[in-house]
Amino acid sequence: RSGAGVVTLAVPTGIKEQFSPGEVIVVPVQESETGCLGLVSTDHILELCKGKTALVIGPGLGRDPELQQLIKTILQNWQGPLVLDADGLNSITDLSWLTKIPTAIRRKWVFTPHPGEMARLLNKNIDEINKNRMEVAWSAHRQLGVNVVLKGAPTITAGDNQIYINSTGNPSMSTAGMGDVLSGVIGALLCQGMNPFLAAVAGVYIHGKAGDYLNSEKGRGMIASDLLSVLPVIFSAEISKV
Repeated sequence: RSGAGVVTLAVPTGIKEQFSPGEVIVVPVQESETGCLGLVSTDHILELCKGKTALVIGPGLGRDPELQQLIKTILQNWQGPLVLDADGLNSITDLSWLTKIPTAIRRKWVFTPHPGEMARLLNKNIDEINKNRMEVAWSAHRQLGVNVVLKGAPTITAGDNQIYINSTGNPSMSTAGMGDVLSGVIGALLCQGMNPFLAAVAGVYIHGKAGDYLNSEKGRGMIASDLLSVLPVIFSAEISKV
């Protein structure tokens, strides 16, 4: 709904039947003994990455211990832009190898943590994150060398030696899956060749704008999937202003 084009979704073989045939190309991948993606999935996923424009890693991924090595291998081999979110971020428990990846590659990446994920990533407590949102986002950008979207009120985007404070969004968007939609929007903009930092900034703004559009109608009853039909409307409205 944000213009990604052809989307391929890699899922563990055991849950492939949960996905109805549709616009998204669902590819079952060999799973670990716990039913998650794991080390046994590595070769297939790396093969799927060939010819792709951008990756979104994390939503629905799970917490299997093998995911740490899987995510590490993908990040060490992928050369293009990506969004790392949710359990993709939680799988990074050691930053030493991450910062050894060339800076030019990490500049193409967008990390989208909420305060809890940021706290785990930087080994801080959540209160410290929320009291110093701008400083923490900037510090994470400088330390990790990636574009950082610190979700919350307000969402802070740091990267490319800049910080943006987002002006859209509302409390009714505090619901499960809303961050997954954001990852998809940013990923779609990356697919269209947008600068990664600007894709993060624009994605956050459009995502919040869609939530604001729905707020008067849905209010506290808003759920993440409500945004899907609205996103094309918001994109069209914002593009017409340019």
